[in-house]
Amino acid sequence: MCTANISRSPYAEHRARQLAGELSTSLPLDVSSAGVPGFPGNAMDPTMARELESRGAHGHGHLSRAVSAEILDAADVVLTLEFAHRLRITERWPEHAPKVFGLRQLADALGRSPADGEGLAALDAALAVSRPDSLSWDVADPFRQGTSAARRCAAEIDEALHVIVPRLTGIRVASGN
Repeated sequence: MCTANISRSPYAEHRARQLAGELSTSLPLDVSSAGVPGFPGNAMDPTMARELESRGAHGHGHLSRAVSAEILDAADVVLTLEFAHRLRITERWPEHAPKVFGLRQLADALGRSPADGEGLAALDAALAVSRPDSLSWDVADPFRQGTSAARRCAAEIDEALHVIVPRLTGIRVASGN
């Protein structure tokens, strides 16, 4: 989840889907994104879309949406790109708090957990070693910050997804700005 669901979260959604498609696995990864609070009906930011395209994926047809109880109900894990987004979700929908993580928080935990599991088993192992989420793990919003900011943002998201996607293949992942 990100703020408007036009930059970071659609980038993360489409990159995660691309990376999952490259894995040789029979376990699917169902990925979607939303904004907190969200500004529904907007296309992906052109600067982040170019970063996505430079990596062989695309965000054509993306329309932003706002996080909802239905989206959270459908997800096994919810990834946020800012600590403030995590707080807003868990404050409004406390019943979903156990499955809401910062993107970089989860990548750190998966990187430190035993590597012999995937899907929900990997998530359980990561939960056992997860450090608290914090502002220090936020992925900066590149919106209207130019190409360099978009490139840095994409690199941060990619670094986390290269850890997360192979380990969580087989469960639904919701990401957002």
